[in-house]
Amino acid sequence: RQAHLFDPLVCVTRVRTCMWRLLVLLLLHPVSATELASLKEDEDAYAGEASTVDGQLISLVQAKGADDPSLVSELLSNGASPSASGLYNYTAIMWAVVRHKVATLQALLDAGGDPSPTNAWSRHTRLAGSIPSRCA
Repeated sequence: RQAHLFDPLVCVTRVRTCMWRLLVLLLLHPVSATELASLKEDEDAYAGEASTVDGQLISLVQAKGADDPSLVSELLSNGASPSASGLYNYTAIMWAVVRHKVATLQALLDAGGDPSPTNAWSRHTRLAGSIPSRCA
């Protein structure tokens, strides 16, 4: 069977099957204009939050790159909440776990950050930590 994996007829058949399944899914659960507008409002609201100290903290921790707890401590001393949450209720602590920023995570916890909240998909910090490191 492995020899047929790259057979053009098999590939075309698989693509058609996938397209058909996608069409059926879209017909069974269409996305309304209201749902799309709601998602856009969430994104716009988050863009506005980025100018706040909490938004800066979320952006810093969310960014890929070096683990620099000194910048986190500076934002915390300027009034940022260690339990700050951003788009889809992702907290700074969740982002520290996802990005494998151990020193940042420790700084947030030492400042009183709460590791128990859940995000918009009801996922908590421990589940966020199960995301593969290739995503970090």
